[in-house]
Amino acid sequence: AFYACSMKTLRIPDTVTKIREGAFWSCRSLKNIDIPEGVVSIGDQAFGSCDSAERVTIPSTLKDIGYDAFTECYGVKAYQVAAGNPNYCAAGGALFDKAMTKLIRYPNADEATEYAVPNGVVEIENGALWYSKHLVRLSIPSSVQSMGPVAGCDLLEEISVDPNNTAYCSVDGILFTKGQTELIWYSRHRSDTSYDIPNGVKTISTQAFYACTGLTSIAIPDSVTSLGFWAFEDCSGLETATIGDGVTKLDSTFYKCSSLKTVTIADSVTEITSYTFHATNLDDV
Repeated sequence: AFYACSMKTLRIPDTVTKIREGAFWSCRSLKNIDIPEGVVSIGDQAFGSCDSAERVTIPSTLKDIGYDAFTECYGVKAYQVAAGNPNYCAAGGALFDKAMTKLIRYPNADEATEYAVPNGVVEIENGALWYSKHLVRLSIPSSVQSMGPVAGCDLLEEISVDPNNTAYCSVDGILFTKGQTELIWYSRHRSDTSYDIPNGVKTISTQAFYACTGLTSIAIPDSVTSLGFWAFEDCSGLETATIGDGVTKLDSTFYKCSSLKTVTIADSVTEITSYTFHATNLDDV
């Protein structure tokens, strides 16, 4: 409806009850997102990429927030929710469901360098922590049982996990599922120039190694059967990669790995998508 418009102030009539998918996508001049009373639902990516907005205000009438409704809102410093809303609440500037069992969105531009997810949160929604500008340390409590990938947090050095958490663990600051069968996040600030993914890991999450520019080589063991979308995106220092005999599909795996020269691919790989080696420097596969 208002895709990529230049409006600075949001004025939604009182008669509006629904804001549809992508309605205000990429309204980059919008200063604040103040949703009026009467609105009951916000569609998927409705305010995506409104990257100048500093505040999001949720009315008491809102019942449903669509997927990634506020994705790429890089300027948001706080989410605010009307006290009478029975479905959502805000705490410390972050947006939660009313019972605070789900973290929906952490404000990208919050200036805190540390964030401890409140104990009692069971789910960290996909994208909730993406592109948090100032986070250096993130703490996950024992209660969390489900979380999406963590990507684009340029300053993030460490994710710690309560040892009593039954779903996740942190090993040398690297985030895994509890049995270390899935590698979820690897810090771009580690000093290692090479990394051998531990044998036993079966899955590497989407963007798990996003922008790990210090890595020059990576070895993926035979135990890995699934590589997430853009798993090594923008690892601009990566020169060599060895893929074990377990992976069957490469899906944009090495997108924008501009220094990548040599990749060893096992016979198990049967599908390579179009962007797997986009913007690389390959001369030996």
